[in-house]
Amino acid sequence: MPTVRVDRVDKPVGERSPPAGEPGSIVVGYWDIRGLGSPVRCLLYYLNLDFVDRRYVQGDYNDDVPFSRDAWLSVKHRLGLDFPNLPYLIDARGEHATRPIAITETLAILRHLARTYGHQVSEYALGANDPYVDMIANIVMELNGATARACYGSQSADQAIQVYTEMMVPKLVALESYCRRHKVAACAKGSDPRFLSVQQTGGSEPSYADLFLAELLDHIETCLPGSLKAFPHLSQLRQNVHGLERLQEFLNSPSRAGLACNNKIALIGSGSKMPPPGKLPHLKLPEEAIAAARDAVILSKDRTER
Repeated sequence: MPTVRVDRVDKPVGERSPPAGEPGSIVVGYWDIRGLGSPVRCLLYYLNLDFVDRRYVQGDYNDDVPFSRDAWLSVKHRLGLDFPNLPYLIDARGEHATRPIAITETLAILRHLARTYGHQVSEYALGANDPYVDMIANIVMELNGATARACYGSQSADQAIQVYTEMMVPKLVALESYCRRHKVAACAKGSDPRFLSVQQTGGSEPSYADLFLAELLDHIETCLPGSLKAFPHLSQLRQNVHGLERLQEFLNSPSRAGLACNNKIALIGSGSKMPPPGKLPHLKLPEEAIAAARDAVILSKDRTER
């Protein structure tokens, strides 16, 4: 299993040079939450790559500057990133030691890791050259955006439920339909295609998109319990991925266990020890929202089977 050093940055970095990468290392920078950092950390664990888990801490609501992001903003433009953002990856391993790869954007990071190190796991290399997996990963990213809209952009529980119904459910239905058409994760027995790599491996090997989707589905179900009740294939896919032996240490690691899904400013899922009034640790979906999602799945099935 990989060696992971957690580096929490909880205050602004002064004029001294901020920490970046060092020869032979991989550094992942993200907030001190799961969020979009989670699929990157998950993939690094799966690949058994040592890394520095650099986590920037957002301030609390009752600080002098509520919800301050200065821990990150103080270094944002000093790390040599072309498009400064979180998450970022600085890869100074092997051939990159003298000229590190320093990139942002979650999908670019996942694809770099799969393309560069996936062959160490199998010839399939976690879908590094699978266009279907790339396509699915982009849909997963769209679902992530809708989920962020529900958790961060909503001003009330009712509005979050509306976002779930109008923005999240169509993406979940599309992914569920893909799995159903290709018999991905159709049952718990393991004889069916277990993963999204069905086009190139018959679904026998996980791809980086599987890891990304499973972490996001877990994020969704944690923040909005009941969200996955209408989606049996996606629920089983999540179990298939999280049942992988190579991920067991990750699931219980400091890089995942105990971290909130969202940052402190989110309406839902911030996990803050000092939540502002009106913030929700989670929002259980009402039965009518779950029923509407089931109806959407049935309608999609009817359309594809005509």
